[in-house]
Amino acid sequence: MDPLTHMLSGALVALAVEPARRRPGYVGRLPRVAAGAVAGVFPDVMHLARLQDPLAVLAPTGAWTHSLLALPVIALVLAVLFAVLARRPREWPVFLAVTVPALLVHLGLDLMTASGVQPWFPVSETRYAVPLLFPVDPWMMCMGMAAAILAWRRPALARWSAMAAFAAGAGYLVLLGQWRDQALSVGAGMAAQRSLGDATVKAFPQPFSPRNWQVLVAHGEAYDLAWVKVAAAGDAPGEADPGMAPGSGSDAPAASTGLRAGEPTLPRSVLSTVRGAYRPPTGLQWMHVVRFGDDGGRAEFARTAWSRPEFGAFRRFSVYTVLSHVEYRTDVRQVCAWFYDARFALPGVSPSYRFGSCQHMDERTWTVQRSPGPLPLL
Repeated sequence: MDPLTHMLSGALVALAVEPARRRPGYVGRLPRVAAGAVAGVFPDVMHLARLQDPLAVLAPTGAWTHSLLALPVIALVLAVLFAVLARRPREWPVFLAVTVPALLVHLGLDLMTASGVQPWFPVSETRYAVPLLFPVDPWMMCMGMAAAILAWRRPALARWSAMAAFAAGAGYLVLLGQWRDQALSVGAGMAAQRSLGDATVKAFPQPFSPRNWQVLVAHGEAYDLAWVKVAAAGDAPGEADPGMAPGSGSDAPAASTGLRAGEPTLPRSVLSTVRGAYRPPTGLQWMHVVRFGDDGGRAEFARTAWSRPEFGAFRRFSVYTVLSHVEYRTDVRQVCAWFYDARFALPGVSPSYRFGSCQHMDERTWTVQRSPGPLPLL
């Protein structure tokens, strides 16, 4: 999730766990709220490395701060630090009662994104995800901001406003779960119509609206993708149109992941391109992609590039890998196979998480490169 939502959630945790009747000499509200806000965003501190190194997103360092095994240590260090800063070193248990739940809420929010978390790292690198939230969810953010503003303007209601925000957030997640089920049913219907018996159907949240979802149907080394706007509460959900040939139609999103590095973006603005690409189930256009492409020569090179040890970080990061294209650059004499993870593909624009395994023809060495998309924060 975005840093603001994490900070707000941590600050609201501090208010929610505040005792109804505080004992004399109890630590003031401001230091506890500050501790909650910092703890709420602290696990993402490793992401600052992305500002200097675009490949840092593949590093496992962030897994340490998102591990339940490391959480007690992080919570204790933060609690002692804020107790010292507040000049109340003996009151570190008060801050610990804030930092522990703030860190747990952070992990819970990240668990509900497409990236998920590795809660047992380093004992296990298994990643768990219940994809309900897009990393930047304006509705979740607005609920947190409204509760924070109410707590600021009406201090006597701060604890109740925080608890109300968490209750509203829980209800919102239930609603998201229902919309996710609708998106999954669209993919299941398409797989049944095309007799894809071994297919795996996934749905991932998308930007601009909680009703926007990406539907991914994986079968063998091929994926079918569609971007759907599910029915709102009370509307009758439409049936998917599985008979549409993959990528057919004049405005099919088949070019959504086909832009090459350095190509200009689409004529319309990027945001309007993505926003207008989500369709009801009755008007879907399915995009068909193959993991290593359907060109024999390029596919062979792509498999070699994919299996290189230098590319191991991306192999661990990616779940639904797709070859974007193979590029030969004469100026630097290198051949690159560019890959992306279909979980993060947006309609109509180049993927932001696109990485290349590049062979340098002169030295015969391999390196990993990243090609940033038009929406690097998504």
